[in-house]
Order: sequence, then structure tokens, then C-alpha cells
Amino acid sequence: MSVSFWPAIDETGKPYVSWDAVEDATINLANANARDLLVYLGFLDTEDLLYGSHSVQDLRAKCARKLWDEVRNKDPSIPAWNSKTSKEPPPAILGDLMGIKGPRVVYAGRRPNYLQDRCKALLKVCDWAASNGASYIAWG
Repeated sequence: MSVSFWPAIDETGKPYVSWDAVEDATINLANANARDLLVYLGFLDTEDLLYGSHSVQDLRAKCARKLWDEVRNKDPSIPAWNSKTSKEPPPAILGDLMGIKGPRVVYAGRRPNYLQDRCKALLKVCDWAASNGASYIAWG
């Protein structure tokens, strides 16, 4: 599954214009990466985190701050993991899967500073939204 981010008219998430018109002003992330990005930006990790909206101005500021060259903004890599072959415990993101027997669980991992790169992409969505009159960025 995945989460898309798009320019919206209001906090309900109604798209600003048709999907075809905003294709260059959207991003799509895997659920785990979207959750990590939103937490990285300072949103509380709640059950409904993967569905929401936020003002363009505030989200743009959150993204821009994460691009500052500061140690607190660096995001480390997450190693790849395979439930059938890995001797090490799973990354924290898979912690709830410990003890489940049966299907193979594979987590592809994530390169260092991936979240900063996604902030750059989300910043472009915010810039498009601001220059075209949209007031919110929605995701879900």
C-alpha cells in the first residue's frame, strides 16, 4: 500500500484540480516511508497519521527546516531484512512482526538521508500548491 500527497482546496483533502493536472505536484510513498516522513516532520505518530492534511505554509516550513545542514536532520539508513535468512532482529519498523511464523517477510531497507530527499520532493509540492492558490496539502 502507499500514501499520496497532493494540493488540496481545504482541510478535507479535496484535490485542488484534477489528478491529471497535478501529476507533477504529487508524491507517493510506501506506507512505512510516509509514516516515517510525517513523524520526521514533527507530526504525532497516531493510528490515523496516514490520512490527513496540513496548511501549505506550515508544511513548507517544516520541510525547509529539515533541509538545514544539522546533525538532528540526518536520517540514518535502515538495513534490509528477511525473516527467513536474517540472523539479526528486524529493524524497529518490523518489531511487531517478531514471532510470526509462516510467510517470508522482506523489508527492503532505506538509504541514508532518504527522508531529507522526500522533504525536497514534498517542498516542490508545497511550492506548486502555493503558486497555484491551493491552501492545503492532503495525504492518504
